[in-house]
Amino acid sequence: MSGIPNSSFPPEDYSFTNSEPSNPLNNSQTIFSTTMEIEPTRFSTIDPSQISKLVRMKNKKWLHDHGGIEGIVSALETNTQTGIHGDLIDQDIRRKTFGSNSCSAYQVSKCVRHSVLESIKDPMVVLLFICAMISLFVGLKKGYNMSEGVATLNVILAVVVISTGGNFWTMYQFGRVSFYCSDHPQVDVVRNGNWGKISTDGVLVGDIVFLKPGDQIPADGLFVDGCSLHVEMMKVDGYIGKGVALVSFFVLLGRFLGDNLLDVNGNRVHFGGMSSMEVMAVMVGILAMPAMIALTSNPEGLVMSVKMGFAYSMKMLTEASILVKEPVVCHILAGVTTICINKTGTLTKNLMEVSKFWVGLNSIEDVSHSFIAPYVVELLHQGIGLNITQPPTRSSSSPTNLTEKAIFDWAVQHLGMDVEALRRTCTIFDIEPFNSNSRRSGLLISNNVDNTVHVHRKGSPEVIIPLCSHYYESTTGVARVINRSANALFKQILEDMAEKGQRCIALSHRTTSIRDYFTFAKQQCILLGLVGLTNPLRNGTEVTVKECQRAGVNIKLMTGDHPITAIIAAIEGGILGPEPQPGEVVDGMEFRNFTAEERMENLENIKVLARATPDDKLLMVQSLRQQRHVVACVGRGIGDIMALRAAHVPICFGILGAQFAVAYSPIVFTKRHFPLIVETLKWGRSICYNIQAYTEFLITATLVSLAIDFGTAVFANGPSTIDAVSQVSSGRVPYPAFQLLWVKLIVGTFSALALIIKPPSQSVLSEPPRRVAQPILTPFMLTNICIQALYQVSILLTINFKGKSLFKVNSNEKDAMILNTYIVCQVFAMLHASLSGYNNVIEEIKKKKMLWGIMGMIIIVQVLTIEVLKSIVGTAKLDLQQWGACIAMAASSWLVSGLLRSLPV
Repeated sequence: MSGIPNSSFPPEDYSFTNSEPSNPLNNSQTIFSTTMEIEPTRFSTIDPSQISKLVRMKNKKWLHDHGGIEGIVSALETNTQTGIHGDLIDQDIRRKTFGSNSCSAYQVSKCVRHSVLESIKDPMVVLLFICAMISLFVGLKKGYNMSEGVATLNVILAVVVISTGGNFWTMYQFGRVSFYCSDHPQVDVVRNGNWGKISTDGVLVGDIVFLKPGDQIPADGLFVDGCSLHVEMMKVDGYIGKGVALVSFFVLLGRFLGDNLLDVNGNRVHFGGMSSMEVMAVMVGILAMPAMIALTSNPEGLVMSVKMGFAYSMKMLTEASILVKEPVVCHILAGVTTICINKTGTLTKNLMEVSKFWVGLNSIEDVSHSFIAPYVVELLHQGIGLNITQPPTRSSSSPTNLTEKAIFDWAVQHLGMDVEALRRTCTIFDIEPFNSNSRRSGLLISNNVDNTVHVHRKGSPEVIIPLCSHYYESTTGVARVINRSANALFKQILEDMAEKGQRCIALSHRTTSIRDYFTFAKQQCILLGLVGLTNPLRNGTEVTVKECQRAGVNIKLMTGDHPITAIIAAIEGGILGPEPQPGEVVDGMEFRNFTAEERMENLENIKVLARATPDDKLLMVQSLRQQRHVVACVGRGIGDIMALRAAHVPICFGILGAQFAVAYSPIVFTKRHFPLIVETLKWGRSICYNIQAYTEFLITATLVSLAIDFGTAVFANGPSTIDAVSQVSSGRVPYPAFQLLWVKLIVGTFSALALIIKPPSQSVLSEPPRRVAQPILTPFMLTNICIQALYQVSILLTINFKGKSLFKVNSNEKDAMILNTYIVCQVFAMLHASLSGYNNVIEEIKKKKMLWGIMGMIIIVQVLTIEVLKSIVGTAKLDLQQWGACIAMAASSWLVSGLLRSLPV
């Protein structure tokens, strides 16, 4: 913090450079800078590395040896009142000498390179690429046709391009959210005597920064001037597939040791009689086999789908004014059972008005303010106009705090308060910012006219009135004793305001001396006035609360207001019924004084916690967590920070809340719109349901693929071919490389798009919250996986071993039928997984446009693969009867699914 200079405000066009963060996704950036040689005489008396050690190690001896704060200020060529010079040349020199306060931007080109690298690093792609290159090399040496190797390379390229596109899109969405998150908060700095706001990443070494309660400290620094400073220091990926890899290499080991290798004529192959080129071809064929098996199992698809789901959801949530900084909280949202919300600024609008003002026992409505004693008016001006922590900028003459601003603006309009004249006639000694625990603020000033010292207190009436022994009579300014009768009248005034839903603030005063400031006893203040504030509820509050309750989520209101005021707000918002039941509303002190057993016994029944301090709010969240609740906390102020930190899902309501609350919360509502709570819950649950659907599909497809590969690899008896890429010497895996990669795209990319990329359904709010320990797959899903996998394995193995005789086809046509049936089965499996758990299947089918588009695209490409690209792909053309058989066998899974749905699980 710094001293407040009496200087002119900055002109309208005044701004500080580099105050806005660069877009990390914009590759072309405009940077304004001045290139010049640093003057050797500047900053020659101080070493930048020593400054770093000073703030990191808090070396007070080094600070003392260099002249203390005054010496550092001089060495950094700054001024505690006017700041640094701050022109472009000065900024450029400071950045070159001491460094910048911003991080390097993340650019699109880096995102593309990383996406391509991730796709190329896929072990299966690498192995197939090696096989293709060796196939080309062998073909070139032997004079064979190299078309298959070239075709395989083209297919690999296509897969890499598509995978890169998916990875890039995911990273791009994360990058966009990262850019929004990097929109650093603004801080007040003084440069060349002018105060202005800049982004925290624009702060330079030597800047004088003004801090107010709730601000983030933008950089390490030295405390120059101020009062009541308290600093608080604070702070999805997965991999599955090892089991699949072990199964793959177990299959390889069984075939390699269990049988001899045979050539295309069925003769036994001996390595000793083969050329090195032939041995290499056989070895590549051996390596290709586990690659083909593991490729179709595609375990990394689940990780990619989770990332894709998070990226899509974060993109849509950002467009809905919900900024999600940590993707993992999307998953936690699905299990939220209780939401704790603050009243002021969250449940209510960001608008507060003074509706009642009492001076003594008289209301301003009954007695015109012109009849109030001038001495009392002067004291009201001091207590209202000077007790603010704001830098002297043109835009900050009015406080930013909602309550302070309402009283401040009312005093300017109705009490004729002149802030500039007030600052000239008074000297501020100490400001005690509002403390949510003590529920009051304080001010110590000196009146420059008569040199009297005054202390002002402002806060909750339950705290301020007990400090007062007298009250000022409004018209005469005479201090009257607060006797039993007066105390009863004040109590009645407070109850009347509370019954009207008004929030009450009390103001008190006492003439003192600096010597007696810290020693005067309680009940020595004089009550100045009582302020009644109205704060209307936000639009859609009642509907939002009902939607949360329908979703099985409890809403608990935590507020520092009077219990009657809190009850009225809770009834209007739908949190309480028209007639609150015993135990639903609890005072903060009562809640605090409960024993642990009493607190746990009453916790479920509590809906409103009134007169709550930050410690009470924290205790509520901690108690809920002890009872295994998944807690989301919605707040925005300094008093909400401890509760936000303790919650599973901290949500900051609006970007204009306390900077610390915004920075700590992984979810920030960029618009103060209360129904966004329901939207957040819907997306959180939808992500989990979508991942469940994809997991069901992926496991089914993987089990079928592994079972078919295992069966054909172990039990095949036919002659072999030594094709280094797509076939193994003994026992052919039925899918060539192109077909394997096509299956990889379906199982890993297209299915993820179909099952993950979709908006949430309103029906997700009809389900109860997801339990923390609940497995991702329900019993119904596990049953469906087993039955579907058994059915698909049965028909595919039947085609593989009996297909020639049953369908009167040759080997190529049989393999084509296996591939065709498998692909069509996966199309129907997508549909099964997408509809799993829904009762109204027809309505859900109508909503899934993306699913139908992906399914249609897969069918079209599959027809082209079989009928048009058969020579390149390595398949055989099928007639209508064979197509019909494939579709009929795959479609029969519908009957299996229908029977399963009719059975109790």
